[in-house]
Amino acid sequence: MSGNKSAPWRQAVAACAQCPLLTSCTKELDRRLASGEKVRDQILAGRLFSGKGDEIAPEMFDAYADRCGAKTKRRKPKPKRRPTRRAATNRTASPSAPAQEVPASPTGGQLTLFKGAVA
Repeated sequence: MSGNKSAPWRQAVAACAQCPLLTSCTKELDRRLASGEKVRDQILAGRLFSGKGDEIAPEMFDAYADRCGAKTKRRKPKPKRRPTRRAATNRTASPSAPAQEVPASPTGGQLTLFKGAVA
């Protein structure tokens, strides 16, 4: 049993009613239920069983389909809101303070060190 529409369930129940194995299927279902087994989310022997194992009467198919649809809608995950991140700022410095310049190294200073290390 899948979906949340009652029309396919009614068609399956009607097909069971015309099946030549209905009598044996009904006996097997009754035996299983008498032994305490739960039948879930199935149509057996022309009878609809819910996800909890409760039998749903044909006149309640539409109401059950509505409940199934409502559950499906509630299960959809809601998009999680992420907290807004703000950049850390230094609140004590004035916004117009000029940036300090880093003095440049002498030309070729690092290259000279590298050549000395390789030699």
